[in-house]
Amino acid sequence: MALPPHPLPVRKTLSAIPQPAVGAVRRTSPDVTAVQLPQGPPPGRLPRRVPVRQVLCLVPLLLVAVVAVLMLGRALLHPRTLRRALWPGLATAVAVAVLTSVAVLRSLVGTAGEADGIDWPAYTTPEGAVRDLLLFATASAPQVVFVPLLAAGVVALLRPGRAAALRPLLVALPVVGWLYVLAGASDSALSLAVTSLWWNDRHRLGAAFALLALPVCAVGLVALRDWLWALARHGPVPGAARTGVLAGLLALFVATTGGGYLTTVRGAVGAAYDPTGSTLSDVERGGLAAAAAVIRADGGGAVMNDPHDGCGWAWALDGVDVLFPTPLTGPFDWANLGVDRERLFFAFSAFDSDPAVYADARGLDVRWALLCSGFVGGRERAPGLAGLPTAPGASLVYAGPEVQLYRIADGVPPAE
Repeated sequence: MALPPHPLPVRKTLSAIPQPAVGAVRRTSPDVTAVQLPQGPPPGRLPRRVPVRQVLCLVPLLLVAVVAVLMLGRALLHPRTLRRALWPGLATAVAVAVLTSVAVLRSLVGTAGEADGIDWPAYTTPEGAVRDLLLFATASAPQVVFVPLLAAGVVALLRPGRAAALRPLLVALPVVGWLYVLAGASDSALSLAVTSLWWNDRHRLGAAFALLALPVCAVGLVALRDWLWALARHGPVPGAARTGVLAGLLALFVATTGGGYLTTVRGAVGAAYDPTGSTLSDVERGGLAAAAAVIRADGGGAVMNDPHDGCGWAWALDGVDVLFPTPLTGPFDWANLGVDRERLFFAFSAFDSDPAVYADARGLDVRWALLCSGFVGGRERAPGLAGLPTAPGASLVYAGPEVQLYRIADGVPPAE
């Protein structure tokens, strides 16, 4: 899922231009053969020397895994647990882990390596990051009702006999919380090293913290039910009363949070990425459909678009072959997207004067350019499309209230 954008990241300068990945051949102009860039990282072998950064980013996962194994081993020592046939389940899990370990490690190490050039700037102090994390405010307004539930769940799990299987979460939560604080409040080399598996993205880590915290909150809700009943009746909760007390707590939660903060969270995400919100209005959606009809009627071809506006939705809604099929603010992984897309993003309007831009446009079979009105998170027009309306080789063929489609002339290759 996408979350509200942060400030623009610091992108390291590449020492060498990466070559586009090899994939399926696309139809291009008669004198050019190009390749389709893959959607994911290209397959490959594990590097002979694993960089320290990639290893460091795996340390938090290993800590959580060790604790989980220790908790499982403790449970297996109990004869009753053994009789319940946990051994076959454990054997199955080990077999699956062994069979998939090579692929998983290659994927994790590769992902961390690809994120080396992505470093989101810190947005607050360590104290502010901890506050946002504990208030569940990493991507929206504070969700304060979860705070006492989380606290009650932690206390309940620390007491014997209560949801022992969930106790490893008490170790995983601070580990993920520490990673969030590093990503959100520190620009140090250590922060980049250990959070690169998550692209140094605090929103990803905030979402991981919420997923781990919600089961603890559920334990806290049940514990509160028992504690409230004990205070009122001075005894254990009878079976008939459990449902009523719990239903009352749930009703109170829903009533005081606007449906479990559904409105709050939906508004925070929708303000930046909802296809019916700021990035794509109903008028724009109709304009995209009309532009798609023009493109299909004239032979198709790839379409240069701005990833900052809503035109990225044209691929999902109408099957238009846009170069950037998602409304994103970056950081962009140019090593995977390709140096050709990078050059077009920054200089597409010079396709009729810059030989390199012209070659990239022809190589990707770009015949059209599409502009929309709404921008993600208040971003501005991509640099390469800012001068498109006045570019000599761009002809406006569809002009809607919020969508414009330009045909890109083949022209003559610019002189070197």
